[in-house]
Amino acid sequence: MGVTRAYAPVRPRWPTAFVLASCTLAGSMSSAFVSPPVSTSAVRAAKATKSAADTACRRQCSTGGARRMGVVSWREPAASTLYGAGVEMLDEETALAKFKRLQTQSDIRGVSMEGVPEDKVDLSVKEAYCIGVGFGVWLRKNVEFVQGQESRLRVSVGRDPRLSGQELSQAIIGGMTSQEGGCDVADFGLCTTPAMFMSCVTEGHLYDGAVMITASHLPSHRNGFKFFSKAGGLNKQNIAEILTIAAEQHGDGSFDIAGPQKDRYTKNEFLPVYQQQLKDMIIGQVDKEGPQRDRPLEGLKVIVNAGNGMGGFLADTLTELGADTRGSVHLEPDGTFPNHLANPELPEAMAPTIEAVRAVGADLGIVLDTDVDRSGVVDKNGEAINRNRLIAFLATVVLRDSPGTTIVTDSTTSNGLARFIEARGGKHLRFKKGYKNVIDKAIELNDEGIDCQLAIETSGHAAFKQNQMLDDGAYLALKVLVEMAKGGQGFDLGETIQDLAEPLESTEFRLRVSNTVDPATMYTKTLEATKAAVAHVSQWKSEDTNFEGLRVAVDEGDGRAGWLMNRMSLHEPIVIFNVESEVEGGVAAIAAGLLKHVLEPLRGELDVSSVEKSAAASALQ
Repeated sequence: MGVTRAYAPVRPRWPTAFVLASCTLAGSMSSAFVSPPVSTSAVRAAKATKSAADTACRRQCSTGGARRMGVVSWREPAASTLYGAGVEMLDEETALAKFKRLQTQSDIRGVSMEGVPEDKVDLSVKEAYCIGVGFGVWLRKNVEFVQGQESRLRVSVGRDPRLSGQELSQAIIGGMTSQEGGCDVADFGLCTTPAMFMSCVTEGHLYDGAVMITASHLPSHRNGFKFFSKAGGLNKQNIAEILTIAAEQHGDGSFDIAGPQKDRYTKNEFLPVYQQQLKDMIIGQVDKEGPQRDRPLEGLKVIVNAGNGMGGFLADTLTELGADTRGSVHLEPDGTFPNHLANPELPEAMAPTIEAVRAVGADLGIVLDTDVDRSGVVDKNGEAINRNRLIAFLATVVLRDSPGTTIVTDSTTSNGLARFIEARGGKHLRFKKGYKNVIDKAIELNDEGIDCQLAIETSGHAAFKQNQMLDDGAYLALKVLVEMAKGGQGFDLGETIQDLAEPLESTEFRLRVSNTVDPATMYTKTLEATKAAVAHVSQWKSEDTNFEGLRVAVDEGDGRAGWLMNRMSLHEPIVIFNVESEVEGGVAAIAAGLLKHVLEPLRGELDVSSVEKSAAASALQ
């Protein structure tokens, strides 16, 4: 049986709080988003129109006039420029620095809404428009297509439910459909990251490029962009090139920001197509015969926790496949994330899932992130299967089907996981943090003739060779359900990984860099200090292979070994130390060593309070 609720997979209803918050943000946008660019002389009039429209929007909200976002329900003013503002002229160096700060490896992320004092808005409609131009220009240079009016570049755009999403969507589409951008754009509205890539490779659609507007697990005031071509997700170099073009556009300052041009803009839906692809996958892999073929999950109880992101549709998909999804939680898309951030790594995301699994006696719980490109699960006993445990389970699956294959993970996996994979005849390559780094390494190995069936981060990004090396949280969850459906009623997910040696203690220290210090410079200081400590702390030894940062083995006596790793955050001005221990009180002891030998001289430039607190526990032992 399915879940009784108002959620619809394609046209979701919006919580009142979400709509009221959104209306002021986007209320003046809708008519601007279907107009061509206007001259600078219209800017002041447009600003006045926007101000009046915002007032009208607030009045309409207060009288109950607002309904749901995605279907225009506010009164539309006659403004013809996005946000009613042109772009200030910047010198080339300043503009480039401004845009480069938005790059986080293979993504673009920034602050898109005010409200957090230390986070200033740096990803507004101005930047989004220029990035849209940049992506359009980049595609023309890098994607093969037939030149001519009838064969213009086609791009799809989707977004998660963040409050700034619709505004940024229309801005980036405006850039792509401008004369400089030169693209025809299909607006998918609310969608998922994996679906956006699939729109590029699915027959009957085959878009030349795709954009997903999301900041993944980050707080609601942040947003960003992920980009795809038919070849897959764009890499770090590609993003740098797009931002360089965007900076040139911004620095020129000779344009007004406009929304989509009518003759290049359509609205479309792709999420139902993607849902059907997932259904076909699980039906084919379970491969039941007879009348039950189309309901391979009959008899299974499954809890879905979408975290108010875009994953709620999965409950409907599983219901159609025969599963009982009653008791699922946080399925409604809500860009304020009122319950918890949609992040499978967070205890606060796992806790309600565990509670729901135990409450209804479910066979499995699924926790999805905001844009559904990663997930974690909870077994029937209410035990979280994420991070190293999830990798271990998936390793048993791919090693059974492809003996001897290589499994690529990020740099923070445990020592026990490496032994688990090797004991089953597999090869473990511990690479860099960052899902794109892990996936690209797996693709590289396959291109070299080295079979790699799985690339996976501890964060829950998992890409299978049989799924075009696409990291897809829904696909990952369905792979677990395939095994459960094949295994029957006696299947116990936890039992399959019971011999995984797990650390007794583990933590991640996230140390915020002072606003007065460059984060990269601070990371270099901590790295050099850690290397210096290894040279004179007898229990510390640098591990032989380090693809990023520095991983240090810590001798904890009696043949037990912990480790610490110094690395830089990919997305925030934070220096990270991951720590694991095989002894009680080991994390506190390692923290005390970190504070004494590495971090003490950096007080004031780096917030070391979390390490200090942990180290204090060591002093009491």
